[in-house]
Amino acid sequence: MYIDTITKGIRLANKNWKLLLVQFVLMISTCAGFVLLIGIPLAVAFVFFGVDLVAAKNILQMLNDPMNIVSKYLGLVIFILSFVLLYITLVSIIGIFTLGGTIGVLRNSINDNVYTFSVASFIKEGKRLFVPLMWLTLIIGIILISVFFVFGVIGGGAISATSYLKGRSTPIALFIGTFLSILVIILGAVSFLAVFAFSIFSIVILAVEESKPIAAIKKTYRFLSATTKAFVFYLILFCCYIAAAVVVLLIGYPFSLIPIVGPLLNLPYQIISYVIYSYLNLVLFASMAVFYLENRGSTCPQAEGLTHEVPVSG
Repeated sequence: MYIDTITKGIRLANKNWKLLLVQFVLMISTCAGFVLLIGIPLAVAFVFFGVDLVAAKNILQMLNDPMNIVSKYLGLVIFILSFVLLYITLVSIIGIFTLGGTIGVLRNSINDNVYTFSVASFIKEGKRLFVPLMWLTLIIGIILISVFFVFGVIGGGAISATSYLKGRSTPIALFIGTFLSILVIILGAVSFLAVFAFSIFSIVILAVEESKPIAAIKKTYRFLSATTKAFVFYLILFCCYIAAAVVVLLIGYPFSLIPIVGPLLNLPYQIISYVIYSYLNLVLFASMAVFYLENRGSTCPQAEGLTHEVPVSG
């Protein structure tokens, strides 16, 4: 069953392969934005700071009066931080817009077997899903921060308890300390995987059901509570994704060992690896969308239609 669903997801991703081109163009745009909004301001800052270093007889002269340094470079720091915040904002907007357009196109492709990708439809879906996805990602971000905080507290307590027990140097104390360490690691891994599974299913359900953010979260909770195999499916997808990512990293690692020519060869490979990662993400979302439609409690002929070969749209 799981393999069949993933196969449908791969066919759906292949049908919408042009999404990779759009994502690649947007990636180039974010890189250009980094150069313009981060690189140039930093270069200007280094020029000003470098001139002052050259003018000073030694670095100790500048450190004798720290407040003078702070007041002198406060405007420069604010200048750089402003561009950093601007860049982060733009990247976030592009990321959410791209995610919305991608999920919207996948949903349309499932609902309509004759649907063909177009830039206009991508932009339309990106605009339509932008605000709901923005609020949903904000809520998910708060949930993730809360989980990190809780496990930070639990992990800190477990580390303290483990250190104390191991310090007792008795077999029972060492066993309990080791057991606590393993237990915290396992619970942390399971919790994070569960949160990430919940997050991705929420995004998929928001797009597929055209729900509000809170409604999507409630539907996700009900769906995952009633469909425990959804976590198993996500774990399989996650393991496949990690395995593919490791293979990509291992293939590219030898380039870093080659002197002089290595960095030149590594640049095109990084571009290729980005396309591969984008495709893996596309398969991940497509597979989870198909899984949801097949298991949400009602028949879904659209999803079943993906069992047939899907021609690559022109």
